[in-house]
Amino acid sequence: MKRAILIGFLGMSNVAMAAEKITPKAAETPKEATQEKENYLNKADRQVQDWTSKIRSLEEQSQASGTKARQELDKHIQAVKTSLEAARKKIDELRGSSQNAWDSLRQGLDRTFDDVKRHYQKAVSSVPAVKK
Repeated sequence: MKRAILIGFLGMSNVAMAAEKITPKAAETPKEATQEKENYLNKADRQVQDWTSKIRSLEEQSQASGTKARQELDKHIQAVKTSLEAARKKIDELRGSSQNAWDSLRQGLDRTFDDVKRHYQKAVSSVPAVKK
């Protein structure tokens, strides 16, 4: 019985610790939280610019490719563009979000950037002539 209570207590403390890790913003002042949000948004904007540049480079390489390679590469480029457009929308959504909602929105944007990266890597690897 004591063991079950101890295990239950340890399980509860792990849940509390996990919740603490998810929401560390509670200890921040509103000014610090706002600054963190702005910093994150600036970083996200720079990432979008970087991905846009990489897409342009892939498009140039696609133009220099043969017909079959171009078709394959263009398919992957379109997937990257679609994911990048979703990231742009999430950034806009984040800009307009309340401080309470932005953590979950930020996680969604992080996953979207992971999708952009994954699609880009597929595009790069789809044609051997494309530089990595």
